Amino acid sequence: MKEATPLRWPEGWTRTLPEKQQAQSQWKKPQSFYIDALETELKRMGVIASVLTMNPKYDRDPGVAVWFSRTRKEDFSWRETLGITAPYPTNSEIDDAYRRLAAKYHTDNLQTGDVNVFHKIADARKIAKDWVNRREGNTFDYAIGADAFKEVRLNIAALANSIRHIRGLERCGTSAIMEKTFEGFKQLAEGEHVVATST
Repeated sequence: MKEATPLRWPEGWTRTLPEKQQAQSQWKKPQSFYIDALETELKRMGVIASVLTMNPKYDRDPGVAVWFSRTRKEDFSWRETLGITAPYPTNSEIDDAYRRLAAKYHTDNLQTGDVNVFHKIADARKIAKDWVNRREGNTFDYAIGADAFKEVRLNIAALANSIRHIRGLERCGTSAIMEKTFEGFKQLAEGEHVVATST
């Protein structure tokens, strides 16, 4: 799991006012312990890439947010459509394959232009880039924020505990409820993602 500053708070999530933030005397472990616990819970949940965002050390805002992407059923038909054989193509390889095919099938090309094929190529490029950027940890599908406590380490502990409890739904055989829960953690429309860089 990457760590990044500054804090990137999930859109639409309300913030806790400083005077409402609590202490938590039972959680006495150091911040590194809770970061490890959070990373463990994310891995158990099938997360393929994640970044924990928080403000710099001496900032008064103790809020934290974890951005992540989970394993999902993938459609790899984009490989065939774009003619890509590399198992882990780069964004530039995807763009090169797209440009080559787009020039051939664009409607401006009077000999081989085909609007349906052109749209299929454009859709394949979008799906391929989404897959690559999620795998490389440059974009994320979900975000969960925590700021109810007065210390960064306590808010990280809250994230780890929250994810552990969400995973409990799956262990109880109610994975459909867990998936519905994750719909609430989605931040943006399909195909749009927040980019977070590590520090």
